[in-house]
This record gives sequence, structure tokens and C-alpha cells, in this order.
Amino acid sequence: MFFKLLKYDLKSIYKSILIIDIVMILACGLTLGTANTRFKNDIILGILGMTTSFIIIGAIVVYFYTILKRYSKSIYGNEGYLLNTLPVKPWEIVLSKIVSAIIMGILTLLCGILCIFIFFMSVNIHISDIIYLFNYYGYNIFLSLLLFGFMCVLATIVEIIKIYAVISIAHISIFDRFRVIFGIVLYFIIMQLESLFIEFSFGNILYNFDNLTELTQASELLSSFNMYNIASIIYCIVMGIIWYFISVTVINKKLYVK
Repeated sequence: MFFKLLKYDLKSIYKSILIIDIVMILACGLTLGTANTRFKNDIILGILGMTTSFIIIGAIVVYFYTILKRYSKSIYGNEGYLLNTLPVKPWEIVLSKIVSAIIMGILTLLCGILCIFIFFMSVNIHISDIIYLFNYYGYNIFLSLLLFGFMCVLATIVEIIKIYAVISIAHISIFDRFRVIFGIVLYFIIMQLESLFIEFSFGNILYNFDNLTELTQASELLSSFNMYNIASIIYCIVMGIIWYFISVTVINKKLYVK
């Protein structure tokens, strides 16, 4: 039943996200084509570059808007009554929303990476130049960047789960009259508390990271950078489990039912 639910969730969100991803790639391709033409115009190229940047930002906005709206509407909207009649467990419902968001997020990320390569080509930066850079400074930097990239992706996934949890809490029946305001305020309060917790818990690592210019050896720099990323990954995993548990509990206990 979980995979049927996942298939249904993907069908409900893929169109709008896929369309904006295709538009993003086409805009980057148009910019590249204009940059490499013999009759290129700097003004037109600048306009296309700005337009492409707005489209990329728009793709991110459309992605988050689509998955968050889908989560709220399908569980706590009119569709929620139908969903409650299906033989599915609350953890399957939330997990399906998370997995579908991750799948479409990976697709958007791959399109974004393709756009980055197109941008490199438009400004005459070739892959061989990047490979030479890694060969010169060592592949430890490459591994550190991979770790950092994984941390960023994981942090984005946890951020989505956190917003799911906030949406769930805001739909608890006692907050019905001021649901939107309460959800927004709660989200920013959580952000502030998390910032204080990270500063208190990872203070020494963050201090070293802010003072990397004082380190003379590249190995020390990478060590501090990797330590920060590993600590962030562990924190993200723990918080992701907590936010997921909150979302499931609200549905399981039917706290949103008036």
C-alpha cells in the first residue's frame, strides 16, 4: 500500500516541478547559445543571465510550494477525509510525502547541476580546468566538498520534514482560528532555538571554522571543515527523526480532528 500511496503522491506533484525544471534548463541553454554566438550582445546576454537566475530561484520556490501545499492539502484538507478511509498507517502517509519530495528534489537538483555545467561552459570554464584544480590541491578537497554537499542535501530534507511537523502542529484543533499565523511564528521560534542550540553545542567547532585563515596547514583546515560537516550530519539525523515522529503523532492521535 505504501508504494501505491507514493505513486499517487508523485503523480500529484511531478507536473509543475518538472515543467519549471525543463524551463530552467532551456533558459540556461539559451544563455549558453547566446554567449557562444558570433553576434552576441552583452546587453542581451546580461538580460538572459538575469532571467535565468530568476527562473532558477523560481524553480526552487515552485518545488517547495508544491510539496508543502500537497502535504497540507492531502492530509488536513478535504482529501484528508478520503485518506483516513484507506488502510494505511500514519507513518506510511508521512514517509510517502517525504520520499516523493526527495525524489522530485533529486530531479530538481540534477537539473540545477546541469545548469551549473552550462554556466561553466558559457563563461569558458571547462571540466578539465576543474579536474586540474583538484589534481593540484589534492582530492581531499573533493572529498570534503562531497561531505559538505551531502550535509547540505540532508539539511534540506530535514528542513522539509521540520516544516511538515510545523504544518501538522498548526493544524491541531486548538489552533484552528489562527493556524497560519501560529505556524509562521512557531517556525521562526524553532529556527531561533535551533540557532542557539547549534551555537551552544558546536561553539568550538564553529569558532575554529570562522578562524580558518589563521591555520597554516591545509590538513588542519580540512579537518575543521570535515568535523563541522560530520557534527551537522549527526544533528540533522537526530532532528529529522524528531520532526518525523511529531508529524506521525499528530496524524496517529488525530489531534487535528475537531
